[in-house]
Amino acid sequence: MIFKDYLLENIENIKSLFLNSFVNKIMELSKSDYILYFSKNKEYGLVLSINNNEPFLKVINQKFNFSLQSNFLNRLKNRLMNSYLIDVKLCNDDNIVSFDFIKTTDTYDKYHFTLIFELFKANSNLIIIESNKVIEAFRYRSLDTKRPIINGLIYEYPIKVETYKEFKDKDINNINSYIDQLETNYLKEKYQTVISSLKRKRKTIFNKIEKLKIEKANAIDAYKYKKYGDYILLNQDEIHKGDTHFNYYDLDIPLKTDLTSIENSQHYYKLYKKAKTSLSLLDNYINSSKQELDYIDGILSIFKFYNEDDYLELIDELNKKKIIKLRVKIPPKLNKNAAKPYYFFINDTKIAFGKNAKQNNELTFHLANKDCYFAHIKDYSGAHILIYSNNPTDKEIEIALELALVLSNKEDGDVYYTNIKNVKKTQVLGKVNLLKYETYHINKIKDDINKLISNAKRF
Repeated sequence: MIFKDYLLENIENIKSLFLNSFVNKIMELSKSDYILYFSKNKEYGLVLSINNNEPFLKVINQKFNFSLQSNFLNRLKNRLMNSYLIDVKLCNDDNIVSFDFIKTTDTYDKYHFTLIFELFKANSNLIIIESNKVIEAFRYRSLDTKRPIINGLIYEYPIKVETYKEFKDKDINNINSYIDQLETNYLKEKYQTVISSLKRKRKTIFNKIEKLKIEKANAIDAYKYKKYGDYILLNQDEIHKGDTHFNYYDLDIPLKTDLTSIENSQHYYKLYKKAKTSLSLLDNYINSSKQELDYIDGILSIFKFYNEDDYLELIDELNKKKIIKLRVKIPPKLNKNAAKPYYFFINDTKIAFGKNAKQNNELTFHLANKDCYFAHIKDYSGAHILIYSNNPTDKEIEIALELALVLSNKEDGDVYYTNIKNVKKTQVLGKVNLLKYETYHINKIKDDINKLISNAKRF
């Protein structure tokens, strides 16, 4: 199949669903993606993507609860809203699709216009023409170009190039994946401040840990001062005030010239004691910093699966933990739902997971039953996965193990698996100790895992 055949198939689908109906909703899903909903078959929408990599059109059975705002969207709404679709066709035997509309004005006058969708890689466009003249365009082109697109000029088709690229199943899969990522990309852009703030915080903590490690190495090195003090005491009769150093079996020990041998030994014992105290504090600082780093890594690994509620709940959590300060108004209802994890069914078996520490804790220590099985990625921050079955099938176990990797943004790796009775709570929210477990290595993730996550419901 070539791309033109793909367009023809979609045109027939569009006609069967939307012909002779009104445009009743238009949304901007990204700066290059629009969706039209019609008065007929309202559960379906028509995506028009003018992205420069692979422009496409596609009918989808999906509702979106967000929309960007732009001047072009406003102009598009002004022209298309409540317009009646009378025809859809392929134009010039090329990768161009036209949508013919009739619109009735407030004074009951009717006028015809056409929405032209040019689907050319790196040169796609949406153009509205009336009486064959351009009246709106997403991308205008000046008079000094080969094919100007300017309001008032006659619309002319581009020169057709006789090249036919094969359109394969992988291209259709790419389109489906692109659509699946629209909301994720929208949220990622909307909450970019959260992501960038966490990344900066992570870098700060990482640098802090590296400095603490250097201080720890220096503190460990200072343990030699105890030996210095011991050696001086053992040989105090040979050391006198005014000596600059003392050599003990090829070990050169510096001395303070204004101190006696006893005072020099006490001086080194004080340095040792200070290093010992410092080492204990440094270990505590390093461990607490690593826990904070681990917490942030867990968040950063799962962003791609966040919905808007997840972002708002996270912001509220970050503010309360004083990790970063973000000024966002949090709806009261989200505080009640913040700890609710997610689940989906494989056959009749529930598989559940958390997207943050609070949800992980709620899932594993409040919503689990004694028959559940637990999975978690090895050696990384990640989601708690529960299988609600005392005898899960191989397929259910496999999905749970893959889920643990995907939710940590990994494509392969080791995953812990054990009965829930072997999972013990720690003082750190969402962190657990496993009394015993099996380790499985996963090196391939099924394509439908992301869809299962996207369609998961909350407890």
